Amino acid sequence: MAKRPSVRFVFAVFLTAFASLWLTWGTLAPRVLFHFDSGNFALAHYYFHPALNQPHLPGYPLFVALSHVVALFTDGMQTNFLFCGMLAGAGALSFLFLLADAQFGRKAALIATALLFLNPAFLTGGLTNQVRVYLALIACATAWFGWKVLTGDRPARSLLVGAFVVALLCGFRPEMLLLMMPLLFGPAIVRRLKWPLAAALALYLLTAAPWQAFTVWRTGGEVFAPARLSEAGARIAKYIEVSGRYVAQETQRDSPVFGAGVGGALSLVGKAIVWTFQGLWPALILVTVFGLWRHTERRQRLLFALWFLPLFAFHATVHIADPDHALSTIPALCLIAGGMLAKMD
Repeated sequence: MAKRPSVRFVFAVFLTAFASLWLTWGTLAPRVLFHFDSGNFALAHYYFHPALNQPHLPGYPLFVALSHVVALFTDGMQTNFLFCGMLAGAGALSFLFLLADAQFGRKAALIATALLFLNPAFLTGGLTNQVRVYLALIACATAWFGWKVLTGDRPARSLLVGAFVVALLCGFRPEMLLLMMPLLFGPAIVRRLKWPLAAALALYLLTAAPWQAFTVWRTGGEVFAPARLSEAGARIAKYIEVSGRYVAQETQRDSPVFGAGVGGALSLVGKAIVWTFQGLWPALILVTVFGLWRHTERRQRLLFALWFLPLFAFHATVHIADPDHALSTIPALCLIAGGMLAKMD
């Protein structure tokens, strides 16, 4: 079993990652808001109302909340969002480093982290639409806790801590609350943690409840109206209505799950493959399969499957609109590639 990293070591990894992003993203980032979504987030900073696309659903309430904190020491929304993205990027790189170090060793950790750092989707998200970098952060954090549950000597504790941390992080990307459940709770099922699993699931939902309730309430009515419990039913109904319209708008052209034709469905699968494997998909698919077969053990393959397959299935059948939407799956490929390349010396 790998030695548990010290707090000082973890802090050093995070600072190194953040400094690297500061030097690169800080130099390359546009000086004004670049992406349409960023404009919506800037409006949400002053008037949070997802029904008015400020921001669009699912609302990203903790990203908006973080922007209020960061605004205390930054000037301008572009600098604000860039700093928020750097925090997420450094967190994603740190969790990936720790996970690769635990699975394959220090050399693999350096390679895997470098692969993510240099990935075009990671750079694009960090420079233009920083909320998408939180896809990588949430996925890497969940994978770290999933690995601790699968292999650690205190799996119940890791599961409970992971449930709290991941549910909190999902407030930055609410759709991940459901998508991360196989990766977080699958290892607990494998280890037959019955009561800890039930407790962790309850904690997971309870931790997510405040930010989800806040989003529902602010979507369902006037922002500055007094909060009255008698309005709860109407606000929930309004939230469901607005969510339904948004999901239909985003998925009806190319998602077979929501009635798209064959052409649209094939287009979605193609985008999922190309954007996940960055255009080099035939070679990288073969490299990934070869790496899993030759250079991993059973528990590593299980974690990869719980991480990659549900997310890739979602992208291929429900929604992936831009390359940086694949940031939840790309780190899993970086992990396997790092482990494989480290052993090919």
